[in-house]
Amino acid sequence: MRRLLFLLPVLMSMGSFSQKTGSVYSPGPYEIVVDPRSLRGEAGWSWMKIHDIDDTIPRRTAECLHLKVEFKMLSFLMDKYSEFVVWDAGYLGMQMGTINSATVGSQLPKGDISREGKFTVSTQFGYDLYMGYRNKYWGLLAGVRPQWTSAFTGDFSLSPSAGGFDLLRFSYPLALRAEWRPFAHFEYRIIAVAWNSFFGETDGSGIHLELPTFPSKRYWLFAEYGIQKSTWDYLSTEQGPLGSFRTFTVGLRVGSLM
Repeated sequence: MRRLLFLLPVLMSMGSFSQKTGSVYSPGPYEIVVDPRSLRGEAGWSWMKIHDIDDTIPRRTAECLHLKVEFKMLSFLMDKYSEFVVWDAGYLGMQMGTINSATVGSQLPKGDISREGKFTVSTQFGYDLYMGYRNKYWGLLAGVRPQWTSAFTGDFSLSPSAGGFDLLRFSYPLALRAEWRPFAHFEYRIIAVAWNSFFGETDGSGIHLELPTFPSKRYWLFAEYGIQKSTWDYLSTEQGPLGSFRTFTVGLRVGSLM
């Protein structure tokens, strides 16, 4: 948790920017204006784990810095106080870090070309679309969240799938979103999201939980756990065994909920 402290000033400045109502401004003919209320950002720390792979390949874990930006699209144009709700968001996320477990050839001297590196990076971009019911106290929405994922850990990379442009892993799980407002501000809501791929080539599932911090501020603590089963490619050429890619992330989110 101490590793997150240096991120707090950045997140607080993002929060103050995202909570401004704005002022009168006349854009020029070639300017594009983005309303800060349509954006959400998050930062945190991720733990990654790959296991259930071939016995000749060591199980690996990694620790990574997590960053994500989310932008509302259709839902930004709709009345957030109506009982019938359409909630959507496009997003782009990234995790970067190092492997902290054994790697292939770790016993070899440094500089040996057969020794596997420890750099880890994973990216995701996708679109969440939910529809459902929401009132002053609770909400229940269902939808789909198509996502494209890439992951590289050492010399291994997540195998691409159909719909992934021969580079990414594509999944389109069904999802359920539940909201509960115990008191205070309309956006002071506890949120839980669960998803599962009941069909398709990629078997993925997970759960996401958000807890509000202040009644009148747009800061949320969040935790997310996800699992995706896939084959892994060795040096991006040779397809490897089937493995489970698990992630657990905690951090802080900033921006408008609705």
